[in-house]
Amino acid sequence: MVRFSCAMVVAACAGAASGDLVSFNDLSDGDTFNVGTSFVSDGVTIDVESFLGDSFVRIDDQARAGGDGLDAEVNNARLTIDFAGQFGGATSSVVLFFGEYGGGNGLMVNGTQSTTADLLTLDGLTIGGATIEVLDLGAVPGGQLGRIQITGDISSFGIAGQELWVDNIRFASIPTPGSVALLGVGMTGVGVRRRR
Repeated sequence: MVRFSCAMVVAACAGAASGDLVSFNDLSDGDTFNVGTSFVSDGVTIDVESFLGDSFVRIDDQARAGGDGLDAEVNNARLTIDFAGQFGGATSSVVLFFGEYGGGNGLMVNGTQSTTADLLTLDGLTIGGATIEVLDLGAVPGGQLGRIQITGDISSFGIAGQELWVDNIRFASIPTPGSVALLGVGMTGVGVRRRR
C-alpha cells in the first residue's frame, strides 16, 4: 500500500505560482503606464511594450471588456507576461476577456505575434506552438466582446491593440523548479517504502 503524507503534498504544492488571476482590481482607476515600463497587478509583473506606436495602458472602470471592476485599456501598446522569467516555467493555459473597439490588435505567444483587425479571426490558429480559441460574446455599441483561451506550453504571452480593453487574465498555476524537485524526492521516498 502506498501512503502519501499530507505534509509531503502540501510542501510539493507550496511552490506553485499563487497569482493565477490578473483582475486589475487591486489598482486604481486612472493609473497609467507608458510603453517601456512595467507594473504589478495581483502579484504578476506586466510589461508595457510598443504596438503600432508608442502609447500607454490605463486602468479604468468602464467595464469595456465585459467584466466587472477595473479593466486595462490598451492604447497602441501590448501587455506582456513572461511566465518563464517570473515563475521559472511555462503555463499550460491562458484565458482572458476582451473588448475591441477599432484599429489593429495582436496576440503574441512565445515570441510569435499574429496581428489582425478582428481578434475573432484568430480562432482555431496555432501561434507560437499554442492553440487559440476565441469565443464571440456579442456586439456592443461600437465594439465586440470576446473570450480568448490559449492552450499549450506558454512561456510568454502578450495581447496588443489600438482601442482594446482586457480583463481577468487567468493562467494555470506554474510549479516552481524547487517544488517539482521536492515532489520527485517525495516520490522516491514513497518508492523506497513500497519496496520494503
